[in-house]
Amino acid sequence: MDYSQNIHEVTPHTLMFQSDNSNAGAIILPNSIVAIDPTMYPPDARGFRTEIEKKYNKKVKFLLITHYHGDHVFGAGPFKEVERVAHESQIELIDERLNGEWSKEALEEWKNEEPERAEAIDQIEILKPTVTFESEFIISDEENSDRVEIYHTGGHTKDSSFAYFPKEKVVFTGDLIFAESFPWACDKTCNPDDWILAFEKILSLDFAYVIPGHGPLTGREEMEKHLNLFKELRKIIKESIENGIKAEDIKMPDFYPPIQPEMDIRSIEHWIKFYSDK
Repeated sequence: MDYSQNIHEVTPHTLMFQSDNSNAGAIILPNSIVAIDPTMYPPDARGFRTEIEKKYNKKVKFLLITHYHGDHVFGAGPFKEVERVAHESQIELIDERLNGEWSKEALEEWKNEEPERAEAIDQIEILKPTVTFESEFIISDEENSDRVEIYHTGGHTKDSSFAYFPKEKVVFTGDLIFAESFPWACDKTCNPDDWILAFEKILSLDFAYVIPGHGPLTGREEMEKHLNLFKELRKIIKESIENGIKAEDIKMPDFYPPIQPEMDIRSIEHWIKFYSDK
């Protein structure tokens, strides 16, 4: 497969890689490459890495894994010898899934359900981060001239983090942003308040481009749209709890049409539980 067609140059030293399931990205530093998320399937991840190293004649030195969901973790195998960077909570979150839905038995069942994916699933090697951080992590390979700033925010998941390349005003959000769709917001560690703070943190930065975890390249307007939605939805959820309104009867704020309506309901159910428990 020709993976070069999946690569879209955003600025002279940043790019976006679009697979069928999630996005990846890369920042080209003077002496190395910082990759952001490996996508879900190892063949895609291998193609992504091969193409960017060939295109820029540099090696990937760091791989940021923005959060622990399978579509951002399962492709890490082709980056095995690379320093894998993530928030410190990611190790525990991965361990929990390895003992459950990511067990060998579960992966075998997945192959039976999607035989067309069996070859790719067989290549999955679930790797934990080699470098962890608490609040922020800075990468620079030439006298701090081309800094990559990585910040933990939580929100979408407990370990959610984003990368910022100030030199060219690009933000890599992972699944803090699902561009042009309602985000998956029902992970058990999802914290809507932290997610809103994450949007506000990103919006305080000087950026022009947003490479999201899912969806097309976007920018500040989409970030502001998500922030306004989340604030309005939080208000609606809290009022619904007070009035005893069920999740299926809550009227969503105007946003994007649901791609999978059951995702919206599950997300709202999680938010109701989150605010009811507070």
